[in-house]
Amino acid sequence: MYRSKHLSLVYVLLAVVSLVTFLPAQQPDRCGTMPSLSALMAGNPAIASRMAAIESHTQTAIAGGRSGGGNCITIPVVVHIVWNTPAQNLSAAQIQSQIDVLNEDFRRLNVDAANTPASFLPVAADSEIEFCLASVDPQGGATIGITRTQSSVTVFSSQTNNVKFTNQGGKDAWPRDQYLNIWVAPLGQSLLGYAQFPGGAAATDGIVCTSFAFGRTGTLQPGSDRGRTTTHEIGHWLNLRHIWGDGPCGQDDFVTDTPESDAPNYGCQTGSVSCGSVDMVQNYMDYSNDSCMNLFTQGQKARMRALFAPGGFREPLLSSPGCGGTAPPPPPPAASYQVNQARSGLNLDGVNGTTTTPAVTTVPAGGQTTLQLSSALFGAPFEVFITLSPLVARGQGAYVTPTGQIVNMSLADPTFFWINGGGANPAFIGFPGNFTAPIFPTSQGTAALQQIVGDPTNPDGYVLSQGCQLDVTAGQGGGVTPTFPQGPTGDDDNVTVDLVGQGYDYSIRFYGTVYTQLHVSSNGRVVFGSPDTAYLATPSGAATGNPFVGFWTDLDPTLGGNITITSPAPGKVRIDWNGVPYWGEPFAPVTFGIELDSNNDSVRLENLLSVPANPQVFNFYSGQNQFLGMSPGGNAASFGTTMFGPGGSGSMPGNAMLYDFFSWTGFGGLATSFYTNVDAVQFTPAGSGYSWAGS
Repeated sequence: MYRSKHLSLVYVLLAVVSLVTFLPAQQPDRCGTMPSLSALMAGNPAIASRMAAIESHTQTAIAGGRSGGGNCITIPVVVHIVWNTPAQNLSAAQIQSQIDVLNEDFRRLNVDAANTPASFLPVAADSEIEFCLASVDPQGGATIGITRTQSSVTVFSSQTNNVKFTNQGGKDAWPRDQYLNIWVAPLGQSLLGYAQFPGGAAATDGIVCTSFAFGRTGTLQPGSDRGRTTTHEIGHWLNLRHIWGDGPCGQDDFVTDTPESDAPNYGCQTGSVSCGSVDMVQNYMDYSNDSCMNLFTQGQKARMRALFAPGGFREPLLSSPGCGGTAPPPPPPAASYQVNQARSGLNLDGVNGTTTTPAVTTVPAGGQTTLQLSSALFGAPFEVFITLSPLVARGQGAYVTPTGQIVNMSLADPTFFWINGGGANPAFIGFPGNFTAPIFPTSQGTAALQQIVGDPTNPDGYVLSQGCQLDVTAGQGGGVTPTFPQGPTGDDDNVTVDLVGQGYDYSIRFYGTVYTQLHVSSNGRVVFGSPDTAYLATPSGAATGNPFVGFWTDLDPTLGGNITITSPAPGKVRIDWNGVPYWGEPFAPVTFGIELDSNNDSVRLENLLSVPANPQVFNFYSGQNQFLGMSPGGNAASFGTTMFGPGGSGSMPGNAMLYDFFSWTGFGGLATSFYTNVDAVQFTPAGSGYSWAGS
């Protein structure tokens, strides 16, 4: 069942969460994978994001045709027998019978494949995945692929995963990049087994099966006596969901060719209909009896094999020596990044990395950097590939060639494209000789580039340059000078200004919080969070209201003057009150400015010498109180007023206001700082608060 052919990361995250919130209650679960996932996510919420990234890679690999068949994948298996009673210490023959079942089921060599209904035969699949008991242990010694641990624990828990830790009565996992860990142990209630989806911790990676449902010989529980519990759980380990999507009709299992269903099937309910179609009760990912199960689908095959595509979560298993093969020699331990060489070189602004240090160049939006390409192989076919994401180190998902060259970006990245080809397909052209080219980034972001040059003398058939990472910052506000709206024109009016737009980012950090909008009040303030047009300035209102900076008093642009909002330089926003009178005093115009600099998050009050005293000639209540400075709001602390004077300086912690205040008592006047002839006050971030300097 599959509701959309285009999955967004947000959708996948929601799907991961929803999978652990809907659990059917008709009968006891034979599979504890979803409750176990829920417990893991509760302890580590980051698992959801990792699973979403794996899902994104899966969809990209499938869409790009990199999850098909044609080659058989062999997975080394270690079976950890953890037993409390002698009956739970299964024989080697019973363990081997389970390996035989897996190879039959995943290769569609199972005898009961003949029982697949005709309507499902077109999608029945040979997954081309096989399993072997490991013959080489993690230290390189010989092994039979079976460990045995006698334990005092009588029942192990899928919620705590205690079977997977020696110090909790279980057995520690072998490295997940080399082996599939299968624990066989007594489980509580009617639980048959559970698995860990790709994306969880390495220490708990693998599947768990109860002792009486493992293999097809020995003492086994009726209905679970053909080894299909392990087939089912390995399906989860290979990123398959339950066929009904762990939800009602409409819940997704991310597979196109499994019919939609609303709940698990038990027993062998052939012909069962739900969500308008016949249920595929024969699928290994349902809850049917073992004797009823007999197929995986083509869509499920694609999902499983996508994990082994370049950059896939299970890809490292392809080079495991666990089954007795010889793994290709790893590159030198320090070689986390490819380096430039004579036959293929690339850098930005001449920056060269090392085997342990990536080549990273930082440039502000609106600035310039220079791309330099070089190669000793004149005329050889070359291309440059790019992703809009950071470089990837070896050991963190980078692809390593057989000769040890490193592709320092994920081949499964959805933003991966070829520069010459202009898209997903390369266009190799003859290398024209060493050259440079300017690059003018216009917006924030990250890109990674790497050059490939054809070289028949290299066993790989090509040579790689170093990978270069370009980080474009908002240091100059972006490549576009924004046009801001006109300032407020009414009494007690407000205008909201967007600080981020097409081609520019003027977002500013004020008292530790980054804001992408500001609100200009006609009453002398720049307010953050939400508009506030209050005209009566009070220390208590400043402390409890929204964060702001400015000369807060009652001004009225309807009496004259104007308020302008401009960008005098990249990254800077300036608001000027140009001859705006005090309320009720048309012949007392006030002029001053506020400048906010997103390059360093500083704030500056200017032209303060142009602020006149309030004459209070025409209206007894004109102007009223005056607040000069800034406040973090939200119940800010107050340590009294500060007199801002030329040549003066000071600081205040991040939870406190930094201000001077004039309280109206029926007579005109100004805040004390104005009488010092201060013309500008610069506020600069200092720790969690601000320092100030007058001039």
